[in-house]
Amino acid sequence: MIVLKLYGLGYRAFIFCIENSKEKWLNLQLGYSHKLCVSIPSYINVNISNKNTIQLSGGNMFLVTQYASHLIGLKKTNPYSGKGISYENKLFTKKVGKKKTK
Repeated sequence: MIVLKLYGLGYRAFIFCIENSKEKWLNLQLGYSHKLCVSIPSYINVNISNKNTIQLSGGNMFLVTQYASHLIGLKKTNPYSGKGISYENKLFTKKVGKKKTK
């Protein structure tokens, strides 16, 4: 199982289905002016425990990891503010910004 975390104010994830089809979609709010909708393949199980934690599982771990990297590519973690999508157990250190001199 792969767990992804969404870090940032207002970053959320939802799952929705279209009425006449069995296809599931992942709706992501990532700080853009619009929402991103990503199709969930049938071979991947997606659970959202709270609004900013996505759990991915499936039979073929290679395909699950590939889908997780696709989701991370939608909003990579900013090295200065820490906002974005990343793996839950990945250690992250923020960079120090520019310092003002007087």
